[in-house]
Amino acid sequence: MNQQFLQTKNPKGYFKKYQSHPDYPELVFEGWRNNKESWTTWKRLNDSAEKLQHIEKEKRLRRFKNNPIKNYRFKNYPNNKQRLKETEEMRRKKSVEALEKQKKEIKAYQNRIEMDVSISKLPVPYKMYRGRLVIDQAQLEKSNTVAELKEVTRVRGELHPLYHAEFKGYTNHGGEQWVPVGGIKEQNERGRERKKARRKEDPEGAKAQDAKDNQAKRNRMGDEAYLAYMRKNNKESYKKNPEAAAIKAARYEKRIRHMYKNLTPDLKKKVDDTYNLRQQLNEAATGAGMYGKGFNGNKRYAFAVDHIMPVTHDELCGLHIPCNLKIIEADANSSKSNKVLPSEG
Repeated sequence: MNQQFLQTKNPKGYFKKYQSHPDYPELVFEGWRNNKESWTTWKRLNDSAEKLQHIEKEKRLRRFKNNPIKNYRFKNYPNNKQRLKETEEMRRKKSVEALEKQKKEIKAYQNRIEMDVSISKLPVPYKMYRGRLVIDQAQLEKSNTVAELKEVTRVRGELHPLYHAEFKGYTNHGGEQWVPVGGIKEQNERGRERKKARRKEDPEGAKAQDAKDNQAKRNRMGDEAYLAYMRKNNKESYKKNPEAAAIKAARYEKRIRHMYKNLTPDLKKKVDDTYNLRQQLNEAATGAGMYGKGFNGNKRYAFAVDHIMPVTHDELCGLHIPCNLKIIEADANSSKSNKVLPSEG
């Protein structure tokens, strides 16, 4: 379409959008070009009518978005003011109902604490903040002296001396955060439920997020503290479900036996020599009083055979062959786990 031929030389702002052309009624005004000459652009009525219908649909979708009123239809509202008024009333009503529900729950909690003879502490205080009830953290901190705030470093889960509350953590500004007793456990349960739902919806994304969280925790805690934390968790998980740990170990041994079975006689002999050398070193270390740290704190052999490229890994699969084996300290082997070190990759 020759837009230059359709120019009417009218000043900018003369035409309204979708207005008919003065000489060609089948064309409608589409808009102005962003140039110094202020050219007008025209389109056929059918194309512009479809676009107009699409634009009106997009406007309705934007109006429907984040609207608390269910089954909303634009035709039921003659003007925008009425819609905004009813929407605001609905939001106000919802906030009032939520506040009343929260007050009832807090009142029931306070009555339960006061009536329970086994609990000798005061219920957690609350205050109004931006239209909702929140825990009065300032009042909980007033019970501490200045010396305690400066010297005492509280531990997560520590009980409050006066109120029926437990310590959750510190804020970014150094303030203390307290929650009712059992609040940390409920929060952990909600977090586990969210993780389960995330693993079910997006397994790959959940796996990447878990690895990122573990690395951030390791950077925050340090290598030694993180390894001690993981050893403690692994010990607890083994006690809770020893059958799963046994199945995992049996699966690993089965893979090793299958790889060893398919080796040639010469490679089998080299693998056996590596394990025999490991045995001799452990016997010499035991005679000298050298031991490694066991999984549960007990003594164990000082040396172990490590697979340079891990046999079980998400991105690669090492082989049980002589060139992939080396003897290292048992503690270093446990710390390495199934990672590939930069010097070995």
